[in-house]
Amino acid sequence: MDDKTAMVVRPASGSRRLRKNASLRLEGGAIVATDRRGRSRRFPIDGSDESPRGFRSAQQLDSGGYYLEDRRGRALVRLRIMDWDPEKVHALDEPAGFEPVIDPKRPSDRPEMMKIEDPPYFARAGTSAAVGIAAVSMYWLHIAPEAVMLLVALPALILFLWFITLTKLAMPKREDLEGAARRVHEARLRLDAESPQAPEATALQNEGETDRP
Repeated sequence: MDDKTAMVVRPASGSRRLRKNASLRLEGGAIVATDRRGRSRRFPIDGSDESPRGFRSAQQLDSGGYYLEDRRGRALVRLRIMDWDPEKVHALDEPAGFEPVIDPKRPSDRPEMMKIEDPPYFARAGTSAAVGIAAVSMYWLHIAPEAVMLLVALPALILFLWFITLTKLAMPKREDLEGAARRVHEARLRLDAESPQAPEATALQNEGETDRP
């Protein structure tokens, strides 16, 4: 890897703050990851067990997680794949000296794992709605006075509308989602084709079909 190589990849979707501040940067023989708040961490590519070895998607994550993992298979950074262009992310592979990560297992999450993603606005909106509904229910059941209901339900409603607005602003457009899904599928097919196990799997499959009566 050329130490003078400098490449930067930024989110294609997500909130304006995420698109403005977050990035993955290859410079000085290291991957420098920056989150939506502008906080950065440096991961040297030095061949140690803690060194990054490549990016890997995890289909089982509800958010379509994408990981930068170390040589032990531990997660260093997690992204939401819908916010990033896989082709641009994997453009870092060759300059960084990464090999395709084919292991189907999910990288092990760690407390120190860095997350480059927007907050769960929709989940927070749901919590606000639940609090507001509970306050109104307590008033209707004569458990709490009207003043308490107004003091709790009104702020909860405002928070609900605010988080729903943030969710809408951070949500990618439909065409962006379709394009991201297509790029993820193509990237997985490409990784499967590059896997050294792919020819063996194909040969075993062909043998099994031949042995069938």
